[in-house]
Amino acid sequence: MRQSSNDTSHKMFSNKRILLGVTGGIAAYKAAEILRRIQDQGGDVRVVMTKAATEFITPLTMQALSGYPVHLDLLDTEAENAIGHIELARWADLILIAPASANFIARYCHARLMTSSQQYVSLQTVTSLLHLQ
Repeated sequence: MRQSSNDTSHKMFSNKRILLGVTGGIAAYKAAEILRRIQDQGGDVRVVMTKAATEFITPLTMQALSGYPVHLDLLDTEAENAIGHIELARWADLILIAPASANFIARYCHARLMTSSQQYVSLQTVTSLLHLQ
């Protein structure tokens, strides 16, 4: 039996701040469903996307679902004091990269060639980091 959406007693992400990183790949379209499911479980979600991810799902879609601007650039001059990636890392209780492309995983594992805001945010954070493919 499915829980009622009004039941807050067993919500996995209740009062948690989740940073959803979306990388390029055909599975990127599933990020919208992941975002909604996290919200249904009580999570507050913000989104960062790679340029490649925007070829599969638009930032406007993710912004409409999350209610927050989507971060695309490492040095976004419209973000908080132009260091939005650091603020996002501090804000998040958990970073979820979904889908995590092979390119992202390779770059992250080697801690080099960090070219996207989510890769840099992942390295800047001291919170839990969970990769799902």
